[in-house]
Amino acid sequence: TALPENNEHVFLSLSPNPCSSRCDISFSVSNQSSATLEVFTSSGQLIAELFNNRLQNDVVNHFELDAAGFPQGFYICKFSSGNTTSYRRLVIMK
Repeated sequence: TALPENNEHVFLSLSPNPCSSRCDISFSVSNQSSATLEVFTSSGQLIAELFNNRLQNDVVNHFELDAAGFPQGFYICKFSSGNTTSYRRLVIMK
């Protein structure tokens, strides 16, 4: 028996990376669905939920992260939609 195909794709991009004060986060989904965008410390602690809403398919969304208040270090950006999740490492340098 074949497993059902998951045709959903997500896109997540961080620029600039590393950053010092601001980072543009771009994200999109291939199928209209609910999505979340979260930032975690390198130890896995959730420190920010940046987005939690429904997205239109194939529309690139932008969010500007103000990282000025974050300590220098490594962070994980997690973008989830449906059954698909994408992770990107964010480096903040002061």
